[in-house]
Amino acid sequence: MQDSTKRARGRPRAYNRAAALKAITSLFWRHGFSATSLDDISAATSMSRPSLYQAFGSKADMYQQAFAGFVQRMATATSAALDVSESPDVALVNFFHAIMDIYFDEDSAVGCFVFCTTVAETGNHPEFQNALHAVIEKLDAALSEYFQNAQHANLIRAESDVQALATLTQGLLQHIAIRARAGDSKEELLKRVKSGLSAILDHHCSNSLGNCE
Repeated sequence: MQDSTKRARGRPRAYNRAAALKAITSLFWRHGFSATSLDDISAATSMSRPSLYQAFGSKADMYQQAFAGFVQRMATATSAALDVSESPDVALVNFFHAIMDIYFDEDSAVGCFVFCTTVAETGNHPEFQNALHAVIEKLDAALSEYFQNAQHANLIRAESDVQALATLTQGLLQHIAIRARAGDSKEELLKRVKSGLSAILDHHCSNSLGNCE
């Protein structure tokens, strides 16, 4: 006779984890951690509280998984954009384009999960503050590496401070994230990106470039 316990353990999950996490992420992305209740999550995922706890852990655990998924999505979307085969103005516009595609992926623009949602929660949740700090550091490192590579490729002047350029570029990204949350259109944000990058890159691009002024 077949062991019923083994059969029960072998049954597939009655939920789609990826779909459930996507619904959880959308709620937290729009409303933040504090304003999103477990009842909201239960309704959005069609999962009971015990099932949610079993699948994802506590509400804070759910938030951290949503945060990590968003960060990974951003990293994947932008990884190919920072390419030194392009001039810095083109590469960085491509970088911002990839990010804005995510900001405007929901039914209405909700900006950035990291910069528009997590910042407000750091005072009460040190673990969220640590996660936010780690993202900022990783982004600084990625942008610094790009500018350093562009410098080695003679696209950025040798005397330019690549760390300062990375900091300014990340500042522009945070500005764009907030403007998206505030309701600016994608077209308006792209104009701001181009003018902001022009100011950041001014006097830093090598003379050999024809379209990086």
